[in-house]
Amino acid sequence: MKLPFIKSFCIDTDALIILKTFYPKKEPAFKAIWEEIEKLIKEGNMFTIKFVEEEIEKYQGKDDFLKKWVKARKKHFIVPVNGEIWEAGQKIIREHPELLDQKKLANNEPEADPFLIALAYSRGAIIITQESKTNPNKIPMIAGYYQIPCINLFEFFNEQRLEFIKK
Repeated sequence: MKLPFIKSFCIDTDALIILKTFYPKKEPAFKAIWEEIEKLIKEGNMFTIKFVEEEIEKYQGKDDFLKKWVKARKKHFIVPVNGEIWEAGQKIIREHPELLDQKKLANNEPEADPFLIALAYSRGAIIITQESKTNPNKIPMIAGYYQIPCINLFEFFNEQRLEFIKK
């Protein structure tokens, strides 16, 4: 049972890629961000769906930091698709087919978005995504239909009271 005062976060592929790219873990200025994320993962309050892991595996970035980082935290971070999440994801697809990325479907690539929304719904989590909040076929608009809050990384940083402080 999730306690109402403890927030949990379900993170999207794009937010992970932005974190890796613009807030690199190796940089001391961003240490607090990564420490907070890893603390939330260990506590079971930050997670993502198996399909996001598959998208990360296919991601062709400059390095494989993110692939290794996800793999090292898989046990506490990656949620497998169970029957409840699968059914909820299929319902979201039926009700909002515009959410599906046609290029991914054509290439038989994993489509995480409906299942990410289903996971957030099942766990009462806030979705962290960099997708547009005004585009009708993106996660924030579809999640809003199910009353699932979505925030971007800056909103997450503020939510967790993360600050850059000059020493």
